[in-house]
Amino acid sequence: MKISVFKTSLVPVSARKITKFRRAAKLALGRDAKKDGSLNVIFMNSKEMRALNKKFINHDYDTDVISFPYDEKPAFGDVFVSVSQAKRQAAEIGHSLLKEILTLIIHGVLHLRGYRDDKPALKKKMFKEQDRLLARSP
Repeated sequence: MKISVFKTSLVPVSARKITKFRRAAKLALGRDAKKDGSLNVIFMNSKEMRALNKKFINHDYDTDVISFPYDEKPAFGDVFVSVSQAKRQAAEIGHSLLKEILTLIIHGVLHLRGYRDDKPALKKKMFKEQDRLLARSP
């Protein structure tokens, strides 16, 4: 799997760890990491993420992460991460921006792999896997 990271200039230098971003994505891909295809991680500002969220999900607000799977083969997808939302969430939770970005990348990739968080039991399962992967992430 080819993993590409775009618009990293939006990420503050202290958290701009592109190798770690790729490793977290690869870890979250699991066995799919060995398949053909491409995964793109794209950083967005608040305005861009709000527009994306409004256009595709019909929610008129900034959100932390949105994933879109590819339909054609070889597949994978795009993971869009809002840097502004990641900053807010990192401050609220009390951990580093880097940790929050890694969490969001993992979360987005898990969605591409079919994990869901729209029901309590599914969310619990997804967050358990997310936390397990984050603990293994460099």
